[in-house]
Amino acid sequence: MVAAGGSGEHRALRFAIGVVAAGASAGLVSLALSHLLRLVERVAWGSAATVSLLAGVETASPGMRVLVLLGAGVIGAAAWFALYRWARPIVPLARAVAGERMSVLTTTIHAGVQVVLVGLGASIGREAAPRELSGALASWIGRQLRLPATDVRLLLGCGAGAGLAAIYSVPVSGVLFALEILLVEITIRSAVCATAVTGIAVLIAQGPRGGAPFYDVSPLDGSASLVVWSLPAGLVIGLVAGVFAVLAARFESSRPRDWRLFVAMPLVFAGVGAVSVAWPEVLGNGQSVAQAAFDGRAVAPILVLAGLKAVTTLATIRAGTWGGTLNPSIAIGAGIGAGLGLAWSSLWPGSGAAAFAFVGAAAFLATTQRAPATSVMLVVELTHQGGTVLVPTLIAVAGAVATGELVRRLALRRGYGAGTQDP
Repeated sequence: MVAAGGSGEHRALRFAIGVVAAGASAGLVSLALSHLLRLVERVAWGSAATVSLLAGVETASPGMRVLVLLGAGVIGAAAWFALYRWARPIVPLARAVAGERMSVLTTTIHAGVQVVLVGLGASIGREAAPRELSGALASWIGRQLRLPATDVRLLLGCGAGAGLAAIYSVPVSGVLFALEILLVEITIRSAVCATAVTGIAVLIAQGPRGGAPFYDVSPLDGSASLVVWSLPAGLVIGLVAGVFAVLAARFESSRPRDWRLFVAMPLVFAGVGAVSVAWPEVLGNGQSVAQAAFDGRAVAPILVLAGLKAVTTLATIRAGTWGGTLNPSIAIGAGIGAGLGLAWSSLWPGSGAAAFAFVGAAAFLATTQRAPATSVMLVVELTHQGGTVLVPTLIAVAGAVATGELVRRLALRRGYGAGTQDP
């Protein structure tokens, strides 16, 4: 009789089957969640939402914006209250990689609620949902194949990275996310597993040619001005991103899980809806804010948008919402980068707003995710740009991440807590 894990040949075969199955499930999950998002946006915001969430929101009346967000708050409160009360515990990816088991049923409902709320306009990212569900399914597949715990952990991390890759068509970023953030290991075996699972997932979800850029960005122009700006800008962006990350982690750990959900979520969501009356870009995962930065909105409006996106995202998390901060971080960083960069350009011209926004997005994201390589590659793959501004981007990322780590240490010393956000 073969012991748990089996002989070397049998284990290798079962692991190979697990890799293919994990990649296929991640691709199908991303397809399903993408269709769910589009359906919710169309139902909530009308046919204009088929162009973009922002187009749908802009056609809605002020009262409708508040009403839809209020409804989203009620739906979220009811769903998570029910999960907390009657379902198996929600297990974030970081704890799952550490050994806790994710319930596929709980995670499916949990992921679905996140996507529904983003479609309704919640100021939070949708990328956590495909990562969590793909990771849960990958670990379940590994257990069904009777793989040892180390292989199940590897499949879980690679599946989660593949979920991110498939939803946004960012294959290299998905591989790096699995290796740099979740597994925190780079071996030949883990790299091959992550590459294979991600490749299969993206092929299924996006096709052989991949998807279109998530952000429409004109060719970036590097310059001496941008290089000189990148160091002080990185320090400023790292300070803001460090504070944002500390607050987000603190709010995530103190989410209400009882009757308070029915008070906090509807009130906060209605407040976000009220903000959207004047600033509709704050709704959703941040794509509209980042796009405004890449397009070169004027200094004051884009800095206001970045600030509002930060406040509404933190308030949404504090109210009890689960979701990602990846795209909100890109949006906030792009807004800060474009705003500071345009002001700098009035003194030393050389690069356009898009280049400053690109650098700011990568620096802010690298600080909040604590993953420089993954963050830079994500912004590159989401924009299909970046080759001409990599040097200033790396300079800004280094300064931002170092500053963000200093902020975390100071927060920890002062008793505010500085735990890493759930990836």
